Amino acid sequence: MRRRYSPRGGFTLLEMVVAIGVVAILGTALLSFIAASGNLFGNISSEYYAENEARIALSYITVKVRQNDFTYFVSGSTKPVNSVKLIGEDGQVLQSTDGHSEIESKYIKIISSYFIENGMRDEDIAGAPIWKIGFDETEGRLYEVYYSNQADFEGDYNSDPGDDNPEGDIAVNLDDVDFTYDPNEKLLSVFIKYTPEGGSQKTLEGKVYLRSE
Repeated sequence: MRRRYSPRGGFTLLEMVVAIGVVAILGTALLSFIAASGNLFGNISSEYYAENEARIALSYITVKVRQNDFTYFVSGSTKPVNSVKLIGEDGQVLQSTDGHSEIESKYIKIISSYFIENGMRDEDIAGAPIWKIGFDETEGRLYEVYYSNQADFEGDYNSDPGDDNPEGDIAVNLDDVDFTYDPNEKLLSVFIKYTPEGGSQKTLEGKVYLRSE
C-alpha cells in the first residue's frame, strides 16, 4: 500500500518574524520597567537619607534643650535667667530690642544641667559646662562644640576649636538651620531646611517651650 507523504510540522518565516518582534517588545518593556524601578528606588533612598539627616538634627537639638532647660539667678538680679540662649557669631547673647519681638540666629548656647544636678550655687554657674550648636552655611553642616566652663567659652568661641574644644558634626548636607525665640511665649523654634537629590526643598520644624525667666 502506498504511504501518503505528510510534511513535518514547524514555523513559517512569518511566524518567526512575528515571534521575534513580540519578544523584542516585551524585552524593551521589561528593561524600561527595571530602569524606572531603579530610578524610583534611588529617588526614595535619596529622599529618605536627606530627611533622616534633618530629623536626626532636629531630634538632637530638641532633646538636648529639654534635658538642659533650667533657670538661675545672676548676682545682683532678681530676674531668673534661662540656661538656653541664642547667641550671635561673636558669641554674645542676643536680646530682643523691645522685649517682645522674636530673636533669630544660627547659633545657640546651652549651659549643662550638671550645674543644678550637682547642687551648684548660682554664683558658681561660670564653672558649668557649655555646648554651642551652630550651622555652617558654607559646608551645610550642623555642628556642636563643647566647652568646660564659661571662661573656656569666652576665650574660644570666635576661633576654630582646638583639641580642648572638640567639634563634632550633628548632621550634614543641610540647606539651612534657623533658631528663633519668642520672648512672649517663651518658645524656642528650630527650622531645618533640606533638599533631597532631584527633589524640592523641604522644612522640618520643632518647638520647645522654655522655663519662664
